[in-house]
Amino acid sequence: MKMDFIIDGLRGSVFMPQIAFNWNFVSVMQEVLPNYIPSIVSDTPQVIKGMLLSPGDWMLASPNDDVRVVFQAQKIDYIIVNTKMAYTQENVHTLTKECNRVFEKIMVETKMKASRLAIAPTLRYVGDVILFKNFTNIIYAKNTFKKSTVDNCDFSQVFRVDEEISNRHFVINYLSKFYVTTPVVVANGINTIQEVNMLDFDINTVVNPTYSFDINAVNDFFEKSAGFCSEFLSWYFEE
Repeated sequence: MKMDFIIDGLRGSVFMPQIAFNWNFVSVMQEVLPNYIPSIVSDTPQVIKGMLLSPGDWMLASPNDDVRVVFQAQKIDYIIVNTKMAYTQENVHTLTKECNRVFEKIMVETKMKASRLAIAPTLRYVGDVILFKNFTNIIYAKNTFKKSTVDNCDFSQVFRVDEEISNRHFVINYLSKFYVTTPVVVANGINTIQEVNMLDFDINTVVNPTYSFDINAVNDFFEKSAGFCSEFLSWYFEE
């Protein structure tokens, strides 16, 4: 079943003080993000490209809007949308290398360290739905009600794991969220609602005031993050 997922999108995050918008910094970032377009939130919260941003937040978006770098209070997100790539560890690694390249540029320019790190892919299941529901019934401890078994997959779990990053040990949250969405798709010229099984991972370092990540640690985290994702997915769907 593990190979029956595609990568819908991916988010990488570094937590650090907000970088205020200025054109000099935008010019520096465009050395690694050519032709990316800035959007700025000034007075009141705004929804920009489907994201609710607060005053002071800003983003750089690719011309086709498939990649966004969002500068928020205490966090920078590198968001890849609409990838539609087959799930493989190698494909996740390709995407995380892009995260790492941008974050390294930011950290070199600002000379700041990160207090937390995160990698969060969104996966869509495209395999046999009956197999997926059978998996759900294995996961749930109580899965029968009035002789009916669980009929969809909607739950989340968190595990805290000790991992080595750049020769130091850190506690990392492994969060999984299984859920169902009902997007409208066009079939034979007709709008049709379909159920789609989704899986979000959010693998992130815990909040700890003693944690600090320099460029080498950030590089190591994102170098290993595809493996973190693959190990977690394999734990659910052993083959």
